[in-house]
Amino acid sequence: MVATLVLYELATHTSQTPRILSRYSIRGFFLLISSVVAAALCWWAAIDGERYQRMWNRARALPLTRFIIAVLSVLCVVDFFTDCVQTVLIPFSPILVVAAFLAPLFLSLRYSHQVLGRTAMVGVASFIALVIAELIFRCFLLQHMVPVTTRDFNTLISSHWSHPVSVAKPEGAFRILGLADSFGTAGGDANYHYILEQLLRQDDPHVEIINISHPAYDPIDELTVFRRFGRHYKPDIVLHSFFVGNDFTARSGDLMSYRGIPVRPCGGLTALRPNRFMLSQLLRSYRILLNDLRQKKKEQSLHEPVGSFSSSEFLRLERDRLVIWRTGSAPMTQWDEVSAILDTMRKEVSRNGGTYVMVIHPDQFQVENALREKIFSDYHLTPAHYDIERPQKLLTRYCASRGIPCIDLLPIMCASGSNGGLYLLRDTHYNEEGNRIAARAIYEFLRAKKIP
Repeated sequence: MVATLVLYELATHTSQTPRILSRYSIRGFFLLISSVVAAALCWWAAIDGERYQRMWNRARALPLTRFIIAVLSVLCVVDFFTDCVQTVLIPFSPILVVAAFLAPLFLSLRYSHQVLGRTAMVGVASFIALVIAELIFRCFLLQHMVPVTTRDFNTLISSHWSHPVSVAKPEGAFRILGLADSFGTAGGDANYHYILEQLLRQDDPHVEIINISHPAYDPIDELTVFRRFGRHYKPDIVLHSFFVGNDFTARSGDLMSYRGIPVRPCGGLTALRPNRFMLSQLLRSYRILLNDLRQKKKEQSLHEPVGSFSSSEFLRLERDRLVIWRTGSAPMTQWDEVSAILDTMRKEVSRNGGTYVMVIHPDQFQVENALREKIFSDYHLTPAHYDIERPQKLLTRYCASRGIPCIDLLPIMCASGSNGGLYLLRDTHYNEEGNRIAARAIYEFLRAKKIP
C-alpha cells in the first residue's frame, strides 16, 4: 500500500524536467527508491508459498507485528505528504521508512532471528566506530574559524590587513569597523571596504576602516568576533554587511574548519543522527567539491570559461537559495533567531559608543536578468511564485522599526548590472567593478546621513 501511494504521487508529479534529481527533492527521491525496493521485497515474500506462509504464521504469533507495521506505514505516508510527523519525529523518520519496508523481508526469512541478531551487532559496532571517529575528528583535527585568542585573531584576520592597526584609538581618528562574511574580503585590497576608506579619506584623512570580516561567517559569528575583539578598537560606526543569499541562518555551535572546509556542530536531537556528525558534514562537502572539480575539468576541456564553481553547481547553489524568495511560504524559518542576533549586535555597538549601520547585499540572480531566467527555465520554476525583493523588504522593515541606518544595494546594482558585469564568474561575489559601485553607494549613503 505504501509503495503504491508513493509511486502514484510521484507518477502524477506536474514537473516535466527529465532529470529525476531536479524533479524531486532528496526526500522524494529517497521514498521513490525505497518504494521500489519495498514492492520487490513484498513480491519476493509473497510469490513463494513457503515464504508467504512463514511470514503469515510469524505475524499471527506476534499480534503486535501487524499493528506496528500498520502504524509505521501510516506514519510514513503522513510524513511524506505533510510536515506534522516530521516536526515531531524528524530524527527517526528515515528509520521508520526503512523499518516498515524491511519488516516483510525479515518475517519471511527462514533464519530471521539470526539475521536480525547479526544485523543488530553490525549496526551497533558501526555506530560505535562512527562515534569514535567523530570524537577523534572533533578533538584533534578541527580548527576554530572564529578566533578565541589574540593569536588566533592575528592569524585569521589582522594578518590580512594591508597595514598594522593599533588597538588604541588615535586622538581625532574616526573608525569604521567592517563586519561581514566573505563579501567583506572578496577582492582583497580591491574589496569595497578599502575603496570606501579611500573615498572617505578624500574628505577626512583621519578616517580608517578596520575590516574584521571572514569567509563562512554567519551573523552569530560576526557578533562573537565583535564581542571578543572588534569592540576594543572603539569604532564610531560598525558597518555590518548582510548577504541575503546565506545570512538568514542562526546555527548553534562554534564554526570550525578542516583544511579550509567549514563545519559546524548541530544542536538538539538532530546532533545524535550520524548524518549530522561533523565528520559526515565534511565528507559531504568533499563529495560536492570533487564533483564540482570534475565538472570544471569538463568545461575546461570544452574550452568554456571556468569560474569559481562549475556551471551546474553554481545553478544548483542559486536555485537552493530561491527557497526564501517564494511567495505564500512561511517567513525565513530562522528569522526570529537572526533578528534577535541583530538586536543584540545593535545594542552591543551602542553600548560601546558606536552607531550600527546595515548594508544589504543582493544575490546575483536578483541583479542579473539572464541568470534568473536560466534558473527558472532549467528547474521549471514559475516566476510568479517568487518575490525577488522579499528578503530586502523584510530587512528594511526591520531596520525602520529599530531606527537603524540601512542601505539596500539591490536597486543600485540592478541599475548598473542587470545585464551582468558586476560579479565574478560563477562566484556570487562582486568583481572589481561591483566592489567599486558598492563602495561608492555606501560612501554617498554615509555622506547623506552626515556620517562621519
